[in-house]
Parts: sequence; structure tokens; C-alpha cells
Amino acid sequence: MKNFLLFCLLFVIQQATAQKLAVPYYATSEVKFYDISNAPADLLGTLNTTVSGISYKPNCIAFYNNEMLVGYDEPSADGFLHYKGVVVSAGIVTYTSVEKVLTGRVTTEIAVNPANGTLYVACGFGSSKRRVLKMARDVTGSYGSSTGIFQNTPVVKNSQTYSGMGGITRNASGDIFVTDLSDNRILKWSGDNTLAQPTQFLCSTDANSILCNDVFSNTDNQSAKLFSLPEGLALDTNGNLWFANNNDGYSPSIDVNDGSLVKLRSNLISQNLAGFQITIANVDATIYSKAGAKFGGLCRIGNFIYASDQGNGKVWKFDPGDGSFTDIGISATYPGNGQCAEPSASIFPSFTIVSCAYPNFGGTVVRLGNQTSVSIRASIDVDAPGDITINVSGTNFSGTATQNFENVGLQTIFINVNYDGLGTAGTKTLNISSPSPNVGTCSLTIPVYDSFFTFGDCESSLIEGTFTQNVAATHNITLPITVTKAGATTFNVISQEFSGSLTTSLTLGQTSVIIPITYTPTNSGNTSETLTFASNEASGAYPTLPGFCYSSIQLLVPNLPCPELLTLPLDDASATLINSGNKTYLAQKIVANNSEITGSAKVVFSAEKSITLMPGFNAGNQAVFTAHIANCPNNNPPAANMYIHGRDLFDSNHQKFVPIGINYPTDYWQFSGNNEYIDEFDKTGANTARIVWFQNAVPGTSHTDADLNTLITKFSAKKIVSVVTLWNGYINDPNQLNTPNGYAAWWTNPARVSMLNAHKKYLIINIINELGFGRGFAYDSNIPSDVTAFTNWKNQYKTAITSIRNAGLKVPLMIDAPIGGTSLKVINLAAAELLAHDPEHNIIFSVHAYWAEDDQTSEINAAVNNNVPLIFGEVANKQLGADDWNTVPATGYSECYYGIDGTSIEHSAPSGFNYKSLLPTLKSNAIGWLGWEWLNDGCPARNFTTNGNFSTLTTFGSDMVNNASYGMKNIAIKSNAF
Repeated sequence: MKNFLLFCLLFVIQQATAQKLAVPYYATSEVKFYDISNAPADLLGTLNTTVSGISYKPNCIAFYNNEMLVGYDEPSADGFLHYKGVVVSAGIVTYTSVEKVLTGRVTTEIAVNPANGTLYVACGFGSSKRRVLKMARDVTGSYGSSTGIFQNTPVVKNSQTYSGMGGITRNASGDIFVTDLSDNRILKWSGDNTLAQPTQFLCSTDANSILCNDVFSNTDNQSAKLFSLPEGLALDTNGNLWFANNNDGYSPSIDVNDGSLVKLRSNLISQNLAGFQITIANVDATIYSKAGAKFGGLCRIGNFIYASDQGNGKVWKFDPGDGSFTDIGISATYPGNGQCAEPSASIFPSFTIVSCAYPNFGGTVVRLGNQTSVSIRASIDVDAPGDITINVSGTNFSGTATQNFENVGLQTIFINVNYDGLGTAGTKTLNISSPSPNVGTCSLTIPVYDSFFTFGDCESSLIEGTFTQNVAATHNITLPITVTKAGATTFNVISQEFSGSLTTSLTLGQTSVIIPITYTPTNSGNTSETLTFASNEASGAYPTLPGFCYSSIQLLVPNLPCPELLTLPLDDASATLINSGNKTYLAQKIVANNSEITGSAKVVFSAEKSITLMPGFNAGNQAVFTAHIANCPNNNPPAANMYIHGRDLFDSNHQKFVPIGINYPTDYWQFSGNNEYIDEFDKTGANTARIVWFQNAVPGTSHTDADLNTLITKFSAKKIVSVVTLWNGYINDPNQLNTPNGYAAWWTNPARVSMLNAHKKYLIINIINELGFGRGFAYDSNIPSDVTAFTNWKNQYKTAITSIRNAGLKVPLMIDAPIGGTSLKVINLAAAELLAHDPEHNIIFSVHAYWAEDDQTSEINAAVNNNVPLIFGEVANKQLGADDWNTVPATGYSECYYGIDGTSIEHSAPSGFNYKSLLPTLKSNAIGWLGWEWLNDGCPARNFTTNGNFSTLTTFGSDMVNNASYGMKNIAIKSNAF
């Protein structure tokens, strides 16, 4: 019936000072909720009345608590929709369920008994369907059938087909009022007497009273119609009945002064004459006309009446006191009109519970047998200021808190929750709720602990090893305990520079527990530390705190090393400006630049070999500066081998050592004693040689242990550190590392271990060249298969580290980055874990700077900041590549494919990477590097020499050796530990 008069509901809620209004919109199948506290009104939310894919056109709406009834006449004029659990919050309208209630009739308006939810449904259209249905709720809160139909429908006075009931309302006494819009009358059933004939209020009792030609006047003293298609109804606080005249063309009596609002005096409508007609006189009615109006639904809030005016397209706020109409900024559309009600304010919750947590402030422990209280924090989103109550419940737990909130938005409330000390130990669930409806809930868990052991005197604990100041290490400590009952517990170490945790099961009678503790230096001046060991299952002096004990640890202070080179102020920032006090700098060589000595300072430079004062050095007239050549004392006994401290490599004489050198190939050489080019190699100034060795000798060559021993011995005679790398080509599969005849097994051969240990003071073991993943692989932590591959790579190296250490090799282990040695990103992810696994903490990570396609220079800062021991094991000027790797053989393959030296003889580097930019960065960060390679490379331009002799340095070789900024002749410092 969309072309005829339909009914749109205006529903109003008053909550505190806020007033709410709900308006149905027929054309768009929507119900909109507004806050009408101010003008213009604010839209609070919109509900689309599409159910199961069917778009229902709402005529009217009514509410019972947080349920909404929506009458419609399209697409089927047969009932209404019943929404449950309606909530309007944060701009969103939600509900828990909706069902369609069938009546077989168009629903024009609905009245609700607020005490029990009984509905009174005004129906039309057509003389056979114009009824009022009384519908009671069943035990499930649903309306399954239309019980108690009003049996005695009054005589139809208008024979036209457009006939039906219009507005409906109910007063506190249970009287039902209905507008009969086609017969121009008001019907009243007194006291919910559904079997009686209604009292009829008409403008005339003659046979043609539907025309209502009696003369009335409006408040403007104009002739007006009492009835002109009456629709919405509302009762004011004085018992007067208001109805709205739509004045549509379907009315049997059109009013030339347009639609109107009409008040019928209370002493008139209070009459109950079942089956009789009562004439409405001029004195009984007051008419307020509005130009162009087609009034539909009415509702009253306080002293105001709100009216839907489809003619002017507005919802008016009408003041009966002065007869004024105020535009509140809400549109009204045709078709559509309705009714008003005041349901529970629960549809608009004043707040919402967002989250909850157990902060555990102060370390409070809930322990079985101990009555205590804990503080629970709830986050709430406050929509309306006022008092808010939050309840907490759970087995053996209870608490409540009420707080007044003056501001809206996210707020926090703390609830003191009491524990009765009963029940069992374990994890308990607490539920957070509120007596305010529709505000949500949340839950959290809280542990309840049992007490079944005590700590002994932890100061007498035994530590397996010693801790040295500023040297990271992990050792076990044995704590004394007394266990009175078996159970699981967690021990935690609380300290500034030490950490540790152990979760274990204790057995009855157990007297000690071993906990690993890790020292991570953060305070360079600290010489001792007090550790607190705590457990929630330990009994202590305070029942609401974990049981704990203390143990003091002394940090050994190492003798200061005498460095090979001290560059000031780069190596010691305190030398930038010295203006007072006494200061002595000791080293083998001292170079001072950008250092200033002023004021009363007294400074001594003492070096064994040389002191160089650069132009940036300055000593003021008042300062005392002394420089002299003298022995550099080092009282530390030599170490057995080279070692890692922080991210730096030290030789066995405790000198910081930065490896600068060249890769030394052996794949096509015989070791006759004269053709190794070691004398020529030494002319470069290199301090390190990476010896490319083979598990299985290349055909036509010899790669015996005796051969390797010869090479290492000859390099050591030149004070060149040997990095021995096992080289079986390019290895993708990490699982080959630990097979019975695999690479780790090669290193752990007892005879070979004995030979290698003979050179341990100047030896680094590069376990295997470029193990893992393969070129073109791009690690992504969001891809499970990548994570699996990465984890396996780490685990295989951990196994190899363990095997090599157990075999008796303690020298530094070099681990190449995966993905062809290129991925510094992966090294940064794995370094800490692999270092921690090595009992010697003696690992250096190697990156091969073939970064033509992926420049990872930006990762260097992360490595430095995270103390990753790092070397660039291969640095070159050319990088292999191909036009298409997917063909066999690869199309356009070349060893010199990319120029990573700024040239593009074959192809330029897509990433823009240039080794000439890398080397200054490595120098400034004291990171070593090894050029690729001395001779016999597949790309001639990548060789250092053309025939192995120093006199035949290539352009690349000459740059790597002689460059004034980064050439190895100028920056490589040899170790004195040979």
C-alpha cells in the first residue's frame, strides 16, 4: 500500500538529560535513531530493516525494554518484525535476533503495555481487516499468535475501500484509544475490555458524520475541520488526548487550512459509554493548523509533542503552551508516519566494557589458604557521565566498585576483588560485568598458587664458573631449597645485568635446584651484582609476595689490554676535549686527531712503536702534555686462541684485531713449496688470508692435512691470520652439514683437530661456504615454509657448533650468511641465538657483498647496534648473473655480469650498490673485510693479480691494496700474537 497513507513511528527515549527519537523511513527501509537534546538533532545510528534478503518498508515502530517492533506493509502486508537485544552505541545499531510475526494484516501502529509487553496492534486496510489485535508474550518472549482479537468492531460508517485503523495509544489505566481514519472518529476501549463495544467520539452523530461538516475554529480563528484523516495519537500529562490530521486527499473531509494537531479535553475522553457515540463540541477541542502539513505520528516528551509532517518533510517539536512549531533538523518523508513511546533507556547504554586486566601491582601473589585482595582494572567507554558500577565474580572471588565519571570516552576503573583463600590452586577465571544492561562483559584469568618449598641460604650458592666485568657469559648456579610437596614451579632471576628463568617440577625431599644465569653487561663500571631469586610457589615472610632469596656475585676486573692502535678520539671519546685532571693513554701506536687539551689538564701519550699528532690535535698553553715511547704493559696472560668480545675480535694477546685481507684459492694449485705466492701475497699488507679448502681434493691437486698445515704455517710466518673455509662449491641444503660424512664431521676428525689446534692462536674456522636457501630466495617471516627453512638452518648450525666444540676446537667459528652468503638480514635475525648456543660465545658472522640486486648496507647499523660480530668475507667488483636462470644452461650467464664497482661493462647493478661506498662504512665501524680473490677467478677482472705476482695487480687489486682511504696497505694492522 505504498501509494496510500502509511504510518511512520516517532519513538522517543528520555535518558538523564538526553532525549532520543527513533524515526522509520519507508522508502529506504531504515530506522534512524537521533539525540534531540539539541537542535539540530544528532544522528546516533541507523538500522536497515532488511531481513533474510527481503527489504521491509517500515510503517511504525514500538519498543518494549530493549526490543523493537517494526510494522510494515511492503513487500507483504501481513505482520511486523520483532527485534530483540537492540543496542545503539558508538554510531552502530545492533541486535541479537529478529523474527517475523504474521498477523495477516497491515500493521499501522503498535501500542505496548510496559508492565508485561502485551501488544495492541492497529491494523488495516479494508473493511474486513480493520481490527485491533491484542498479542501477549509467550514464555520465550515471542509473539506467536494474535490472541484476544477485539471481537466487536464498530459499525463501518464509510463504505469506501480505503478504510482502516490509524494511530493507537494506551494510558496507565489500560484504556485503548484508536483513530478510525476512514470514519473520522476516535474509538476507546475502557480498561482493556476487549469484548465490549468501544466508545465513539465523533464530530456529529448523524448518518453522514464521516463528512464532519460541523463548523470548528482553529487557534488562528479560521474555519477548520475537526477530523481530516486522523492518524497519530498521544496523551499529555493532564490526560488530554492529542491526534494528528493528515488531511490527505483520501480524507472524506478535506481541510482547506491543511493538516492540524487537535487536543481533546480530558473530561471528554474520560467518558466510558461502551457502544455509544459522543459528540465532540467546539469547547472540547483545540485545533492547531499548520500550512502545508500532512501530520502522521505523534509522541510526547515532557511538555512537548513531536509530530511527523510528511507535507513539509519535517519532524516538528510542538509546544502546546504557545502553539509554536520548531524545526529540529529531522526529515520526514512520505509515505510513513507513526507513534511514540518511552521504552527502557537500556537501548542506549551509558557505557561499554572494553577490556579488563589483572595488573598485579606490587607483585601481589594470590596464594591458597591466604585470604587476600587483588586489584582488577577495567577499561570502559563512557557515553553518558554518571555513576557506574562494575562487578567481578568467580569461584572464591568477588568484588564490586562504583565510581562517578564526569567525562565521556575511554576511562579506567579499578575493582578491589577479595579472595577467600579456599578452593584449589590453578588458573581461575574472573568475570567482569555490570548491573547496567547491554554494556557488555569481559573475563580474565588469575593464578592461585600453592606453597610447597622454601629457599635456603642463597648466599652460599655455588656458581659453575666466574663472571668477568663487561664480558657476557652464562653459568649455572645451584640454589639450596627444601621441598615439602611435589609440584611445578618457575624460578625467576631479578637483577639489572643478570637474567635467568627455569620452569621445573620439584620432588618431595629435593634439596637444590640448578638455574642458568646470564650476564649481559650494561654498566661498564659495575663490579658486583645482587641477584634476587623468586618463585610464586615458595613460602616466604610475606604471604602476598613470591618467596625469594638473595645471592651476591662478584665481577672479576680484567687487566686493561694494550691495543695495537689507539685512534683518538675515535676509540676513546673522552679525548675529544680534556680540560682538567690527569689522563694517560697507552697503546702500541697512537694517532691523535680532533683532540684538544686545555685548562689545567695533564695528559700523557705512551706508545711502544709510534705517536702521530694530526693537524686536528691541539694542546693549550696552560695544559701539560707529554708524549713518549715506552713499553706498553699488559698483565693479562695470553689467551689460548682468538676470541670475540662484544662485537669485536681479539687476538690471543688481547689486542683488538680487525681482519683485512684476501681470499686465497687452492683449487688449481699444487703445493710444491715455491708456487703458493705467499711472499707476493704478503706485499699487500693483508693481515688475513681466507684459505679456500676442499673436503675432497679437486682432481689433479693435493689437499691433504699436511698441505693445509704447510699453508697455515707459511702464512703465520708472515703474521697473517688464516681463515680456513671448507669449500665444496655453493651449498643450498643445510641438512648436508651434519651427515655422517658431512662438513661438520670433516672438522671433528681427531687427527685434523690436533693439527688445527697447533695453530689456534692465529686460526679462524669458516665452517662451510655459503650454506643455505639458495640464490633468489627472499626470507619472509610471514610465510610458514620460510620460517621452517630458517629454523632448520639455525638448528643445523647449532648441531655443528656443538660437535666442533665437543671435538676440542675453541677457536672462533665463522658462519656464512645464507642465500649465497648475501643475507645480512637473516644474520641479524639469527646471530643472538647462535652466539648464545655456543658455549665459547666465539662466533663471527660473514657476509658476502654481492648486493647488485639487493643492497643491504642499511642492515649494517642494526648489526652494530645489536653487537653482532661481523666480517665481510667476500668483497668484489663484479658479480655473476644471467638473463634467465630458468633455462639449462642459464641464458646469458656470466661471472662478470654485474658491475658492483660503479661500472656497467656488461650490466650495471640494479640496486646501485658499489663496493667503494661499502668499504668506508666498514672502516668507520671497525668491521673487517676480505677481497675476492688473489688469482684464478672465473671473472678475470675480479682477480687481484693476473698471474699471482704482486707486480701484476689488476685495477681492482690495486684499489683494494693501495686506496688512500680504505686500502689494506694503509689500514690493515697485523697481530703480534704469533
